[in-house]
Amino acid sequence: MTITVIVVTILSCIERALGFGYRIFLSRTIGSEGLGLYQIALSVIGVLITLSASGIPITVSRLMIKEKANNQQNAENKAVSAGIVTALIISVLLCAFFFIFKNSLNIIFADSRCNILFLIILPGVVLTSVYVVIRGFFWGTKSFYTYSVIELLEEIIMIVCGVCLVLKGQNIFQKAIYASVAVLLSYIFSFTVSSAVFIAKGGRILNPKNYLKPLISSSAPITFMKTANSFTSSLIAIVFPLVLISNGLDKQTAISEFGIISGMALPLLFIPSTLIGSLSLVISPELAENYYKKKTAKIKRDVEKALTYSLFISVLIIPAFAGVGKYLGEFLYNNALAGVYIRNSAFMMIPMSITIISTSLLNSMGFEKTTLKYFIIGSVALIISILIFPKYIGNYALILGYFASYTISSLFNVIKLSKVCKQKLNFNKQVLKCSLLCLCLCFLNYFLFNIIAKLLHPFFSMIISCLISLIVNFLCLVTFGVIDLKNIKKSAV
Repeated sequence: MTITVIVVTILSCIERALGFGYRIFLSRTIGSEGLGLYQIALSVIGVLITLSASGIPITVSRLMIKEKANNQQNAENKAVSAGIVTALIISVLLCAFFFIFKNSLNIIFADSRCNILFLIILPGVVLTSVYVVIRGFFWGTKSFYTYSVIELLEEIIMIVCGVCLVLKGQNIFQKAIYASVAVLLSYIFSFTVSSAVFIAKGGRILNPKNYLKPLISSSAPITFMKTANSFTSSLIAIVFPLVLISNGLDKQTAISEFGIISGMALPLLFIPSTLIGSLSLVISPELAENYYKKKTAKIKRDVEKALTYSLFISVLIIPAFAGVGKYLGEFLYNNALAGVYIRNSAFMMIPMSITIISTSLLNSMGFEKTTLKYFIIGSVALIISILIFPKYIGNYALILGYFASYTISSLFNVIKLSKVCKQKLNFNKQVLKCSLLCLCLCFLNYFLFNIIAKLLHPFFSMIISCLISLIVNFLCLVTFGVIDLKNIKKSAV
């Protein structure tokens, strides 16, 4: 499993690195205002895709694993067929609704220019919904490499098309339009390739009658949670600029401010989700199998490893962001304010990482309704923050809301995992040790950067200071027992 995690992680990192580079390109070519328009339209598209099929892949893979254990014939194809039928019905109805009432989109978007960007990408919702279901087939058959390669190629197609088209744009809005066309083209590509691979691997559309009810019953809570998450993101994209406007900013500045924090700062802060997602992708089928076989000891072992891994990833990244975040924003985006947000919000990555992995672990064992409940509680804190606190702390109200939301969800999730494992997890002390260690290393990196910057160019100062803090960080994690090198060697073997 370790080799698989490593390969999937590498492919995922390449994909995200390319996507991150493309976002830098967009921020420099269409500006914070254009990026804000693009981000708002894309966030609403994300809600529709999530609503259509987000809960289906993990449910399809779990049904496949369960039915294989019972020696059911054609279980794979019937489960996938049920997912495709469900996703198609929902996505087609949603797209038809928005096309019919396209003249009323101003009710959703504060800026009418978002309407055009949204309608350009909208047909891709149907195609992507089918692709999302086929991903569940890949997970259920443990074809992790296939899934990862398609995701990487989809990103490459979007970037190549986006760069070629955006450079032809004459103004900010036209460039944003071309960036939206590139997204649609990438959706078409992933649908076409995944469908071809599905058929090549023996996938067929069969009568899904007996699988529709269990699939809908199991996937509904996950879909609702992810839809609520996407809806919350879209609500933020729509409401937050309006709240900023009500507190004295003009419309253009409010959208620009939102573009900086959502299109520049937050994507960097969500970097751990890439690495954690690779682990959850590989571990979920095995965890589900152990859960159905009631192998409690193995469940506890896998849960603790997954939680520790997620904590380890965030702790390695935080000192770099907190120490040199301001210069990082200037270097990547030519925007110092983005760097300030990155620096001041880095510690959000700890509860975020724990929430991502713990939610995935619980969902793989069938606790979708539980994670949904915890998510709703956390989301209430997020919404309260963006409605009340912009008056006092401006854009930081969004960061505060995310921090509160992730902290609440992570606490509840870890408590639930302890109950599932039927014994206390050896994790709380590690979180405390890592947080204190992080704080010290943030100051170390900050001072190193400022001292070295007096002698060398800031770029080289950033590299040297981050490298030193990374080495010190790793050694401390080994010393304090967060990382067990013996276990790593055994897992690799």
